[in-house]
Amino acid sequence: MATGLSDSPAGLAAYILEKFAIWTNLDNVNKPDGGLTERFTLDELLTNIMVYWVTNSISTSARLYKETINYQMMTELNLERIALSEDIPVGLAVPGNDLLRFPKALLKEVYYNVTTYSDLLSVGHFGSFEDPKLMAADIKYFVKSIQTKRLY
Repeated sequence: MATGLSDSPAGLAAYILEKFAIWTNLDNVNKPDGGLTERFTLDELLTNIMVYWVTNSISTSARLYKETINYQMMTELNLERIALSEDIPVGLAVPGNDLLRFPKALLKEVYYNVTTYSDLLSVGHFGSFEDPKLMAADIKYFVKSIQTKRLY
């Protein structure tokens, strides 16, 4: 996959645009244009593609998904606790339109000390790019929730 995407700008564009269409809203699969310009401008999409093309970094960015999402995880959800101290507060912001959603109860088993949990139903995998104000508000919500707590 990486060789083909690194060798063809059209292939890279198709690959990335498919992610922006489907990973922001699964209903976009039924739209002739993939709903791409509902959340992004053409300039934003082209800029994103060019970052990967000019830096030749699509293979290293896709590697994260290959190494962390595997068949066993998808079928058995055999997750281990994240190696964070129980003293470190964690804020979870779960995008409602992402391809992969884990139940709140499961996430609380995986992460220690979940301080805030937000269902961000209006965004998908690229939440910070789709709605920066919503994501900033959620970060502020998390920070305010821990400001009064003594961390150390």
